[in-house]
Amino acid sequence: LRNGQLTEEKSTRKLQSKKAQAWKRSAIHIQNRKNLLKMTNTSFNHEGNPRILEDISLQIGYGEIVALMGQNGSGKTTLLMLMAKLLRPTSGEITLDDCGAKRKGEGKIGFVSQNSDLVLQAQTVEDEIKFGPLNFGLKHHLLEKRSNEIADMFKMSSYKNDHPYALSGGQRQRVAIAANLSLNPDLLLLDEPTTGQDTDYLNTTMQILCHKISNDNKTLIFSSHNVGLVLRYADRVLILNRGKLAFDGSINKFIDSHASTFT
Repeated sequence: LRNGQLTEEKSTRKLQSKKAQAWKRSAIHIQNRKNLLKMTNTSFNHEGNPRILEDISLQIGYGEIVALMGQNGSGKTTLLMLMAKLLRPTSGEITLDDCGAKRKGEGKIGFVSQNSDLVLQAQTVEDEIKFGPLNFGLKHHLLEKRSNEIADMFKMSSYKNDHPYALSGGQRQRVAIAANLSLNPDLLLLDEPTTGQDTDYLNTTMQILCHKISNDNKTLIFSSHNVGLVLRYADRVLILNRGKLAFDGSINKFIDSHASTFT
């Protein structure tokens, strides 16, 4: 009986520790924050196929870091693409706050797909970082400054003159994230950012990214199967199940409702 009690106490302490670590992040979710993104009764399907997403309604505010979870085929990538305005919903509505006018060289939404090779087009890492702001009209002297800041932030200065395809998969993924962040988007969407990255490299990338996002009061939504990653960085969790929103809550609510997973 004593051994059983010790095991239960140890599990309880472990769970309490995870909840304590998440407290500051979850607090941001329960505050009244200005909405950045709103989805109302949003559904999506390809013609002749069953619905991929069904009746999704949610609101996401400025400053949130949101993890999107669910099994393969649950609709995570489709939901991110709808949020990024890369797909149009079959029904329902998606609105994005447009009160804050963007300056030259800035975009509203950044999207990094699971396969970064689909989006990397420039001849060097530096040119890849410059590509977006340049096309949004950023002046040359400001372009150089921003490019250098982003390269330094992501510790890419040593290979910023290299061709992206000469890099490892994890480095290419980091370049794709950095290139999107160079546009200073209000909403950054990452589809499975763990792709091609080892644990240390991934954690460094996420630490840099979340620090930047939080300091600038931007919003990050990332899909992941990695529970450890979600617990470490998210302040809110969405879970899709067969195209429906099965869970939407703070990181502490997620821990409470999935307690058996962490004990």
